[in-house]
Amino acid sequence: MLWNLAIFVLVGVFAGGAARLFYPGRQPMQVLGTMMIGVAGALLGGLLSWAFWPAVEGQVSSSGLLMSLLGAGLGLAGWASVAYARRIS
Repeated sequence: MLWNLAIFVLVGVFAGGAARLFYPGRQPMQVLGTMMIGVAGALLGGLLSWAFWPAVEGQVSSSGLLMSLLGAGLGLAGWASVAYARRIS
């Protein structure tokens, strides 16, 4: 279980870093903040996947990885849309 959480955190860090590279223009948040939003989304997605598909001890499930990547992506997209709406108004 602890191994899966560590993998979800790594997925979130990489998703946050990739989002920072692919999002053009100036951003109101530091790189570490972007990575933390990715980590939070990845942990939430990974824990949500455990609710539907229980993890097998000693194995990393592909559903957990996909849900953690999806959670990180949704968290980062949500933050980008909030920051964009705040900048417009």
